[in-house]
Amino acid sequence: DEMDRAEVIIYTDAEGAGGLGALAYFRETDKWMACMTKTPKTWMKKWRHRKTQINMHEFAAVAVTLQALKKEIANKRVAIFVDNEVALKWLVTGTQSKRMDVS
Repeated sequence: DEMDRAEVIIYTDAEGAGGLGALAYFRETDKWMACMTKTPKTWMKKWRHRKTQINMHEFAAVAVTLQALKKEIANKRVAIFVDNEVALKWLVTGTQSKRMDVS
């Protein structure tokens, strides 16, 4: 099972105003790391207007977390848990369709 082979397990979450959070577990050292931040304003300025930006923030939570932990997760098998189906679809397919881009 892929989950059993993951060396790092990351859980991400976001809220509609741009608050981002992540929790990472490093199996090798049996250590946890938590981080909280906000979606970069420069990113939000480029997004098209929507009633809610939660899908974009959930996607940003993963991107920001991977960037913040890039040294710690380099050359490691990583499992990421995302609680937003649209953001998960974007991550898996690497694309964003108009149909998925609905809030």
